[in-house]
Amino acid sequence: MNISIKNCNNIDEGTISIDVSRLNIKYAINGTGKSTISKAITSYLKDRKENSNELKNLKPFKYLNTSENNPEIFGIEHLKEVKVFDEEYVNKYVFLPDELVQGSFDIFIRDEEYEKGIKEITELTSTIQNKFAEDKDIEELINDFNELSSSFGKPVKNGIHGSSNISKAFKGGNKVLNVPTEIEEYKDFIQSESNFKWIKWIIEGRIYLDLTDNCPYCIADISKKKIK
Repeated sequence: MNISIKNCNNIDEGTISIDVSRLNIKYAINGTGKSTISKAITSYLKDRKENSNELKNLKPFKYLNTSENNPEIFGIEHLKEVKVFDEEYVNKYVFLPDELVQGSFDIFIRDEEYEKGIKEITELTSTIQNKFAEDKDIEELINDFNELSSSFGKPVKNGIHGSSNISKAFKGGNKVLNVPTEIEEYKDFIQSESNFKWIKWIIEGRIYLDLTDNCPYCIADISKKKIK
């Protein structure tokens, strides 16, 4: 059966296939939406059974302040119950501190087939990890995402944290449109369409500053300004 999910956390829209009355194993790297899929399914069933509204908690951050683009899930209308084998399930049912039979997991679950399956999953995930580690583009992309994420600062209920880099940037304003008073004499250069070429020219000319006290751009005496 195919299940369609829309507007749930980082999933804008997607379809996943599962087999009814069988154990379904989905594996992928962190952040791809595995937990979101299971939460969407369980939340939908709980909302239908208890008349709650848990599915709405999966609404993407970018739509929080809108009445549209609410979380939706289709294709499981006929399901009555699902069990998700996640960390919560393991802590609740598998590793019980007061279990009746000591080592029940090893006795009833950890058999030859289990070990074989774990080995295959480990080898497969190891191969995937190695591929990601060898790909420089993915490494750069991950670093870019980490840098972008850190720019938002500490998590808050609404908006962006005031101490974040992004918040500070907004408060400081656009330095191209609002040129600081200290460099206002360069306003025409900064706001020109070719400002990047002018900046490049300025940077490249810095290598000549130590040759003489005369400005390499205007041949004016800049000895006092160089000291500053």
